[in-house]
Amino acid sequence: MSSEKSGNVDAKRLNSHGDTLVKTTGHHGPGIASQRIDELDEAASRVAEEASARFKPAVAVDLGAGLGAQTARFAAAWLSVPMADLVAWLECLQSANSPHPGPRVSAFVGDACQMPEDAMSQVVHLLFSQRMIHYPRYPAAVGGLSSFAGRIGAGARLFLSCACLDSELSQGHSESGKRVEERFGALAPELAKKHGAVEPLCLYSEQEFVRLAEESGFSAMKVWRLELGTLKGVFERR
Repeated sequence: MSSEKSGNVDAKRLNSHGDTLVKTTGHHGPGIASQRIDELDEAASRVAEEASARFKPAVAVDLGAGLGAQTARFAAAWLSVPMADLVAWLECLQSANSPHPGPRVSAFVGDACQMPEDAMSQVVHLLFSQRMIHYPRYPAAVGGLSSFAGRIGAGARLFLSCACLDSELSQGHSESGKRVEERFGALAPELAKKHGAVEPLCLYSEQEFVRLAEESGFSAMKVWRLELGTLKGVFERR
């Protein structure tokens, strides 16, 4: 199969969904949300619309927002959206004919797990994080999610996904045999190149994924694993 490139897109397909390597930072994997909407995106969008109808303003925080596709969907539903990412994508969002109303989106540039409290000063109704929480070490991930849990009310939802230990990503992963608290290493070189993910990461089993959320102050409502090797979950603040 060819791998022709156009702009920042590598046209070689990564999986059966036809996803390609749309680059974000260039080190943290492809921008999947800008290519398609999955079940977790849809579930979060439904809750966002419900929150928008009940609260003024309703607030959704997008952690590891990437190119901002889901940020834009939340804002289009008239939510206020603090977004966090290592790269300042807000300017790209505002200039890309996005449907979102720009003034409702604010950006924190840096480690999403260390997003300061003043970056999300209003009451938060949902947290959303796709394909990001495997990049911090496990203790840092628990610390970051626990910090957010302390800023939201009981019943608020967390929509979370991460890379699965039981997937091709574990093949040659330098730390895959270690306990989750210590499991933090690089993908095998060929997989890192394929997925554009050269930063070290922590792969999770389904049980460890649930434990991460529970230790951070959330209860599992629904957890599932995709055939492609990604874990997805909807959690509720206890």
